[in-house]
Amino acid sequence: MELTTNMPVVLNTVNMKLSALDIKRMTNIQATTLMAVMRDRIHVQGRDSNGAPIGVYTPKYIKYSRKKAGRGTDSKVILSLTRQMENGYILVELPNGTGIGFSTHEDFQKAGWCEETYKKPIFKPTAEETAMVNQIAEEYIAKHL
Repeated sequence: MELTTNMPVVLNTVNMKLSALDIKRMTNIQATTLMAVMRDRIHVQGRDSNGAPIGVYTPKYIKYSRKKAGRGTDSKVILSLTRQMENGYILVELPNGTGIGFSTHEDFQKAGWCEETYKKPIFKPTAEETAMVNQIAEEYIAKHL
């Protein structure tokens, strides 16, 4: 009894298809989607990287900064006063794909200061956001294989 297989052909075909995947396009889709979701979570919902509220503003800050800027009197921290930082997200080309960054060094520093002030990660993707990015990759790869 002789056994034959086409496994080398199948593996070569899969390898060629994987090599032909447009990784930059896939990671661009991932980063664009993640950027929108994180922007909403941080600057609208006021949630940190664990999904918990970022914190509360002091009454003094609300009275003299938020109210003066026309941003209301809600004490929930949403990290948005001038909207500069929340509008400063950009896609960053990386050697193996696309990432998310800030358009200015000042916005990057603000993000760090916010995490230091509230003593928690805020700009790191949540577990759900990470799962979403992975799902995008799985669907992209399945579609293009």
